[in-house]
Amino acid sequence: MKKVGIFWGLFQLVLLPTLALAQDPGIPDTAKVQCIDKIRPNSQVVLNLYIYNDEHLGGFTIPLAFPDSVTNLDITCDSISFVGTRGASAQLKADSTSRFTDINNTKNRVLVWAVWFSGDLDTGSVATGPVAKVYFRTGPTWDSTRYVPVDAVFFPPSNTLEFTDLASGQGFTPVFIKGCLGNPVTPSISVTSPNGGENWRVGEVHDITWTSKNFSGNVKIEYSTNAGSTWNIIIASTANDGVHPWTIPDTPTTQGRVKVSDAATGIPSDMSDANFTISTAPTITVPGMQQVFCDTLCDTLRFKVFATDGDVLDILTISKIGVGDFYTVSHPSPDTGFFTWVPVPVDTQSSPYTDTFIVNDGTGLADTGLVQIKVMPRPVIPPSGKEGDVNGDGGINANDVIFLINFIFRNGPEPVPPPAGDINADCVTTVSDIVYLINYLYKNGSAPKIRCNPGDIDYDGYVNVPDVIYFINYLFKSGPAPRSMKSSDVNADCSVDIVDLIYLINFLFRGGPIPQPGCVGPFYKSAPVALAEVELSRSSVTDGVIEIPVNSSFGSSVAGVQILVEFDPAQFEPLDPVLTERSQKLSLFSSYKNNHQIIGLLDLQAQNSIQSGTGSIVILRFKPKLANYDLNRLKISEAILVDREANTLNTTIKPNSFSTPNLR
Repeated sequence: MKKVGIFWGLFQLVLLPTLALAQDPGIPDTAKVQCIDKIRPNSQVVLNLYIYNDEHLGGFTIPLAFPDSVTNLDITCDSISFVGTRGASAQLKADSTSRFTDINNTKNRVLVWAVWFSGDLDTGSVATGPVAKVYFRTGPTWDSTRYVPVDAVFFPPSNTLEFTDLASGQGFTPVFIKGCLGNPVTPSISVTSPNGGENWRVGEVHDITWTSKNFSGNVKIEYSTNAGSTWNIIIASTANDGVHPWTIPDTPTTQGRVKVSDAATGIPSDMSDANFTISTAPTITVPGMQQVFCDTLCDTLRFKVFATDGDVLDILTISKIGVGDFYTVSHPSPDTGFFTWVPVPVDTQSSPYTDTFIVNDGTGLADTGLVQIKVMPRPVIPPSGKEGDVNGDGGINANDVIFLINFIFRNGPEPVPPPAGDINADCVTTVSDIVYLINYLYKNGSAPKIRCNPGDIDYDGYVNVPDVIYFINYLFKSGPAPRSMKSSDVNADCSVDIVDLIYLINFLFRGGPIPQPGCVGPFYKSAPVALAEVELSRSSVTDGVIEIPVNSSFGSSVAGVQILVEFDPAQFEPLDPVLTERSQKLSLFSSYKNNHQIIGLLDLQAQNSIQSGTGSIVILRFKPKLANYDLNRLKISEAILVDREANTLNTTIKPNSFSTPNLR
């Protein structure tokens, strides 16, 4: 190997770092190595090197490697020549007359380069001739049937494939087409699955598999719903490892095909030999874990299950295995079933129970949902003055804050009893209750208020028959007054009387409307609060992840935020959101289930907040499942902003400000 001189070292240190910054603005420039398929032993071989360039070049560097992964071949590189080529006019070049020639037959590498100090490499193509010639010589043991690729390779520390644009002095990486010495082999790809006859359901994950020969580059994977007439991209470029997991899109068809091809050129390629089917299976939606409590009597447990199917002609039938009664009628999508169970106290001994709900679409496709039911002894209600005891342990402390955060933002268990999370007595449990409790614990704020649970007359945390008895005793037998009059005015007419009793009886025994928050004292009204606006702003894509800022404007500082985002699970996979500079001092919580993601921003130490003004407060992050996704399938369905004093701001959710049509 000939040593590189001082000038070449300076050329690497001074010129090459600047060359890597630019990009070719025109038609992609290309370096191409000739492929010679007939080479005999004991012969000299001339390998032409071509350049296509649509702008004037001031230099080029093309590091070559031979034979790739094959070793111990009887072939050596003799020299590099620019005589009679387009590169002959270069003032400095790596030919046999230059002290800067770099040929290494030990590592099977050769560096071809040229620099113009005056003039340039004019625009041209293969048709205008080579830019250099590389001479090889085979020995007596050369195998004339051998195929040796000649490829571009990186030479540490700075020798990379690069062209220099004369006008800008900037470097860029061209397209490279490798050459060969000997008989080339034909690369091929063969799709093995799906290859015809499969029936894959929407939403399932299946492996696309393929094999390849004499080909190692990245592949592009596409699918067709019309037997190959048109194609949709699954992934534009992925490793040629023979397998790619695919979440089946919501595109039902009986003419499905998959194609795998060279990601760069499209050749080689192969598609499924025959059509496969993408079908929609019915989906059943069931509630999460259910609790029912018993003492001498047990409460009644009621809930609904829902079934849907993309094929509206299918007749759905929902069935149940397990405890309780279930009523449903076979019906096209959507279909609903009604579950009812009144356990007896002895059922606490075998708790928990698991009910299985099955929906069948009549074509053999089905879906299953499980509901766990716990029958539990009725918990001891915290004594008087224990409002704020969310977890039912008898104390009011940081554990209750954590319990409430887990319940609202992490699908954690319900408060004990469930209404115990209503710290500020507004009849709902939201982020405002967390802020209120933090203020009480750490900022000498007001004590937790008597909770509101419409219909819970006896203040045990549940709405059931004992509430009717308690109400009768209060109204007609001089019994104790309800602790929460707001919970007792179930028809919201601002008085507590027999009308409320009849309303409650109708709800419990006749399927009447649900109890409403009343307007009878103790009368809790929040102080006037500022206005707020929330919207999804323009999106961006980074490393395949869609990032969407949630912009918000408000006139007072905010200590807590609760946002519910709805999304299409067939198009998007939710990822963890991230805070922005505006909200970085708050703690972030999030979880998702089915088609919604809940996000919480909280000041857990009662010391920080989001200052008033306008800007993004959190960045939503989604991974697209389809190449052509629709950002309008994302929206904010609920937004609660709470100020430092636990007042809920009057918040408006503005329409998305995406550019039209928001299709990618």
